[in-house]
Amino acid sequence: MWDESIPEGLATALVGCDFTDPTAIQKACIEKVKPSNINDYLIKAPTGSGKTLGMLIPILTAFLKNDSTNDSDKKGTRSVGTMAILVSPTRDLAVQTFSLVQKILQRVKPHWMTSCLLVGSTNAQSGKNMDQQQQQNNGSLKARQKEKQALRKGQTIVVGTPGRLIDHLKSSSGWKRESLRFLVLDEADRLLDSGFGPKVKEILEMAAPKSVMFCSATITDPKSAFIALRDPVIVDSDVYGNGNGNSGTIDDANADDKGEAKISVPSTLTQEAMIVPCKQRLSALASVLEGQANDSRTVVFVSTGDSVEYHASLFTTCQKALGFGRSPVNVYKLHGSMSREERALNLTGFASNDGGRKILFATDVAARGLNLTNAVSGTPVELIIQYDA
Repeated sequence: MWDESIPEGLATALVGCDFTDPTAIQKACIEKVKPSNINDYLIKAPTGSGKTLGMLIPILTAFLKNDSTNDSDKKGTRSVGTMAILVSPTRDLAVQTFSLVQKILQRVKPHWMTSCLLVGSTNAQSGKNMDQQQQQNNGSLKARQKEKQALRKGQTIVVGTPGRLIDHLKSSSGWKRESLRFLVLDEADRLLDSGFGPKVKEILEMAAPKSVMFCSATITDPKSAFIALRDPVIVDSDVYGNGNGNSGTIDDANADDKGEAKISVPSTLTQEAMIVPCKQRLSALASVLEGQANDSRTVVFVSTGDSVEYHASLFTTCQKALGFGRSPVNVYKLHGSMSREERALNLTGFASNDGGRKILFATDVAARGLNLTNAVSGTPVELIIQYDA
């Protein structure tokens, strides 16, 4: 059951979205992220623990309790403008987060909050002729204009990737941000590792939020990696190993008994290693995949988009030669050079409940935050293989 501090309309919406009981990190966020306080927050929890919903709940609670704007004429209407910006390192994660936000907002009463997605188009792909490239450019310009119009009307929550957000922060003069309360850096360590540090700093300077939320599963030294947090409150589902979300200092959250940095690994995760000669790697991979159950789902991480294309093509066209004799395998792929539509189609297919063994070959664009559970049953991915380790 949800905490009594959550507005009734939000609690009802969460149950309507099949979120009936909070996870440890969600309980911690509800307890530690106070709508009436102006603080920065470091939210730490393992992948799959519900961090995204955990940070959304106190944000929506603040908005529904009208704690986020001093303008009484604008409270409870979209004319207040944007009150939260959620920054994601990849388009796929931004789309997933946006879908979750929309799912909740459609059920929350009163119905005044709105949301908007700001993500850039994929990079130009080789093999396209000039007409195709021109059509893509025209489509991108139209999408950008629609985004500008949406921002001008007022969007309570904006979800986006760094580049697109900076674009609109610089060029969309009609974007109302005077009441901006929260700026969330989802998978923040990935944002920094991917070279987005300067862009994130630029976003923070231009947006000037009252509170920053730094969300991560693996960050080990936010004090040195990210200086934008101002004496943050630590929200950690297992900082003391009890899952109660105790708060403390950055040093408390990142050090073990010996003072060394630690990373939490989900308790349900079993880790194994195979040492295989180079010439036998492909046959070993095929053997492992062939041994999976008929209704299983497996993600195979490789290092490059070309490697994704090669292995996806190989396992699609040569299944019998690779030893897949029991039943056909559905092969999907995901990498940064695919169009947004292709990526969405492959992710949807992999998560669907249409049966059969499924394999997703992916680069690290799928390594953080994406929800790949079965769309109907909610069962997780059975096996993840780091092929190029």
